[in-house]
Amino acid sequence: DDDFITNLCPTERVPRLPLPTMRRQAGRSLNALILWASLLALAVLAHMGEGKEYKIQKFLKDRDAWLESKFALPDDIKSADAEIESWALTESVSTVRNAQTLECKRQFIAANSRAVSGDMPSQFPASCPKDGGSKKRGDGTAHLVFVSSSKDIKRAERIVEAVGKNKLKPWKPAESFVLVVDSNSGDSDKDGKLMEKARKAAGRLSNTRVATMEEVEGQGAQAFVAYDRVKIPPKPVGRPVRLAYTLFVSPNDPLWRLYRVIHSIYSEQDFFFVHVDAQQTYASESDRVANEDKAKKALQGVMDIMAPMIANGNMRVEPVYDVSWGGTSMLNAELAMAEALLEMGEWDYWINLSSTDYPLKPIDDLRNFLSDSKNWGYNYGWGAYQDPDDEEKNQGLKSTFVECEGHSFRVNDKFPIPRGVKLQGGSSWFLLSRQFVQFIDDCLAMGFENRTKAGECSTVLMMLDYGQYKINFEEVFYQTVQANTGHCEVIVNEDLRFINWSKDRDDVHVGCMHWEEVDWCGNSPQVMTEDKWDEGREKPDRFFSRKYEHPVVFDHMDSVLGLNTTDGMPQELRDVMNRNSVRIENPRGKNIAFHKVAYASSNQVNDDGKAFFSANVLDGNLNTRWSSDHVDHGQWITVKLSDNKEPLCNVTEVRIFWETAYAAVYDLQISEDLDKWEVVHSTTRENRKRPQTKKELTHVIPINGGNGAMLAAFKLDLKHRATRWGFSIWEIEAYGRCEQQVPGAVFGDSPKY
Repeated sequence: DDDFITNLCPTERVPRLPLPTMRRQAGRSLNALILWASLLALAVLAHMGEGKEYKIQKFLKDRDAWLESKFALPDDIKSADAEIESWALTESVSTVRNAQTLECKRQFIAANSRAVSGDMPSQFPASCPKDGGSKKRGDGTAHLVFVSSSKDIKRAERIVEAVGKNKLKPWKPAESFVLVVDSNSGDSDKDGKLMEKARKAAGRLSNTRVATMEEVEGQGAQAFVAYDRVKIPPKPVGRPVRLAYTLFVSPNDPLWRLYRVIHSIYSEQDFFFVHVDAQQTYASESDRVANEDKAKKALQGVMDIMAPMIANGNMRVEPVYDVSWGGTSMLNAELAMAEALLEMGEWDYWINLSSTDYPLKPIDDLRNFLSDSKNWGYNYGWGAYQDPDDEEKNQGLKSTFVECEGHSFRVNDKFPIPRGVKLQGGSSWFLLSRQFVQFIDDCLAMGFENRTKAGECSTVLMMLDYGQYKINFEEVFYQTVQANTGHCEVIVNEDLRFINWSKDRDDVHVGCMHWEEVDWCGNSPQVMTEDKWDEGREKPDRFFSRKYEHPVVFDHMDSVLGLNTTDGMPQELRDVMNRNSVRIENPRGKNIAFHKVAYASSNQVNDDGKAFFSANVLDGNLNTRWSSDHVDHGQWITVKLSDNKEPLCNVTEVRIFWETAYAAVYDLQISEDLDKWEVVHSTTRENRKRPQTKKELTHVIPINGGNGAMLAAFKLDLKHRATRWGFSIWEIEAYGRCEQQVPGAVFGDSPKY
């Protein structure tokens, strides 16, 4: 009831218990703790959920209302499907046709209409020199240069370049410029070309943007001024540096790992916001019920193990968004959590983590690093200049994406290239000062309707609006805002992390990951071993690393750091953790195709010489793969288990571990003599739908209903690709029995068929 909630969640902070005391109490009375934690969890959830609307949520709600008023959107699925079909990209690059809900389809249509009509944000204000702020800042003025012809633009370029070289007194190099385009000739084509020339000129010049005469008259010249440098705040007196953490948790994350991660960083003087992915609302009714139950159990499990820390008043656990890889939901959730952390108490730096992160050094080492005068007050996060005109590296800048139904759909390739700002992108892991976080939050308070007339905050608001149509924008937003506002002089291009992006796996920077969550190719770092963690620990100015999954590695890290993150862990979590430490034998028996012979119609070889041979599918390594040429017909791969001098094998099951570039249509054929072939299975688009998860990329094919067949070889006759790439397979396995195991060659001449 209300009294119960009030007593558990008073406005004053609950008196804190020392963590060792909490652990001892938990060990003495686990049942009492679980009951208390469950009640506390329900109370805290009720307390948190009442009437809270984060600024980012209002920003997006106002944006959606604006879209509704601006574009005519269909009210039924049939009409929506017809409109989408008229402009949708091919199925090889976009999955927009797979969306289920009307709301999702309306978002596609609104995004496409906005991109085609030219209403997408494309010209951004900026108030920091393009050299990253190495020059002194201006005095808060901007020069408005009016242009009405191509000659005017050329003159303006010469003026801006002269000022930049300090050759035009008394103008100072760091002052900003606005090319004000007076395009009222009455000829829309001519005016459009003039505006495009002005934008290209501004893109080449330092600290220059473009505005129309109407914008200057409507917003006032003050909206275009430059801004003074940000002053570094004084260091805290009488206390150590305080940290604020955000931690992303999905319902699939093991609770034992979360328990160990949070206990490796927890301190009563710091603040924590643990984000548990919200319930999926877009699934079918049966899936929705299953997802709802899963989400509730996941949230309750996190609340149970965090209950003592929540009681201390320095931790919140809350579902805000259903976060998917690559989608803007991650950035939006971060902004909501940052707002909450600002309200929770006094801290100095914000660190974002995942549930696979772990410290490399004691947290006090990080506090000492930040309190050093040469490090204090700066923002840390790695980023590199993103050239919008570089087709190979612009990360989908010309594509429009919409995130809904847990997926980022590629809607079109008509998005305008951003101009006027220096785009920075790189790491999504950062350490940001409270001063910068407060600046972002204050800008968000100005709202969507003021996005083009908010002075320096227009950079924040317009970039946030722009980012809602992009992928992985949490890797771009903070760096770009810093580089193009008064905060540009307090950036350190280093995220203080150690992450293993080595190319031991052949799919890194070559293959395609996360396809089930985004119509694009993504990458993920390697899972760390004890040796890799030791390597990262030796590097100076590295304080966190990721990612870690195996309990044995956690034990090693704890022993070096002097931690015991299993202390007080509930026994049920211990049991799960211990089971993860045991290698389970394959219940299907021995893979009789291991290290046999594989032949293929073609083997892809990249320009850099990297090859994807057929032998990779039989090496027992799910990190190496075979790939064919990028053509549809005439492609096949054969696995030879025996020849005329060896006994045949009775194969009962074949398993194919497809890479993203799977075959939509193919036949599985078997042969006793590598001459006559019999089709025993056919996969078509009708009997096997497009996979929605990585697990569905593994095709399990029983032979003769599992009874098996005697054969010397089997072949995949690949007929139609599902993607624009070739056919690609990580591994092929065969189960059954051969009278005698005879190792085959890894390479060999292809037999004559």
